[in-house]
Amino acid sequence: MSKVRTIGKWTFRLFPTIMAVLFIVCVFMSFSSEPDKLGSYRFVSENANFFMSHSSLEELRDLSDKGEYVWIQEFDNGEWVAIRMEHSCCSGAGFDATVIFDSNHNIKYDREYTFCGYEALSGMLNEINAEGLSEFYAKLDFLHLKNR
Repeated sequence: MSKVRTIGKWTFRLFPTIMAVLFIVCVFMSFSSEPDKLGSYRFVSENANFFMSHSSLEELRDLSDKGEYVWIQEFDNGEWVAIRMEHSCCSGAGFDATVIFDSNHNIKYDREYTFCGYEALSGMLNEINAEGLSEFYAKLDFLHLKNR
């Protein structure tokens, strides 16, 4: 005669506790994970391609007028910059990133810092008084810009 094994009452009672602990650990890990690094790399790459495809000031102005999120600053000496950004708290994207394209066709980016929305970007950058690109970039010392 073979013996039938049954789950002991202690094992059966511990199962819900073990499942609850695993659930709590999973929730904690999801909130404490690092920002989406892959997302910021993808954002920089996609927006570098966007700017290379739409590289004239007139075209960028037209896209901005049609609702595309592009912040544009023109300087007295004829130089200009166009900026796109992503902020995790505004969109839930999981990362922060800023991409800057200028009239010299340079692309600069920061994959870790950005502005809290386009309103904040516009407010902060409109306060920067600069005659041209070099002075503008010098005043962006809070960004850790890299050249692409």
